[in-house]
Amino acid sequence: MRTSDIKAFLALEKFKDIGITAQNLNTSVNAINKQLARLEKELDVSLFSVDGTKYSLSDYGLELLPYARQLTSLEDAFSSDLINGINTKHQLKVGYTFSLAPYTLKNFIFNFQKDNAFVNTFAYTDCSNVLTKQVLTGECDIAFVLNTSGESNPLLKTIPVSRSQLYAVVYSSHPLFNYSTLSIEQ
Repeated sequence: MRTSDIKAFLALEKFKDIGITAQNLNTSVNAINKQLARLEKELDVSLFSVDGTKYSLSDYGLELLPYARQLTSLEDAFSSDLINGINTKHQLKVGYTFSLAPYTLKNFIFNFQKDNAFVNTFAYTDCSNVLTKQVLTGECDIAFVLNTSGESNPLLKTIPVSRSQLYAVVYSSHPLFNYSTLSIEQ
């Protein structure tokens, strides 16, 4: 079943006139007739009844209508997602405290950027309390801090990283939220 045939079916149902349908689809009446004939042959049913130049759905056409709409809607959503996936990069904002600048974390982020070109990674330094607030407000996806003092928030989780004094701060919707410890590679 071709989606172009389904779209011709839906257009004819909408306009009720094959000439107007052909104009709106920028094609010929003959092409619309072929698409409908192919669809009716494949389904082995008649989809329309014709009264002069006016087309109306048969009982089989009425049964097909919601499925045809759903098929074209899914195709449109898929096409949109595909185009958006090609034209946009994923973004990851990683904050870390000033004291971690010489730490291996900086090299890890650099290597992550090289290995994951599809992810636009933005790494920056700030104070632990500022980074924690930025995770809470969504300005930062994950923050690496040494100092875990301060207010606790049920929407945030501070996760120890390996056996170091390094902690990752993540928001409750982050995939790492349920971890009790992390390795730097995670």
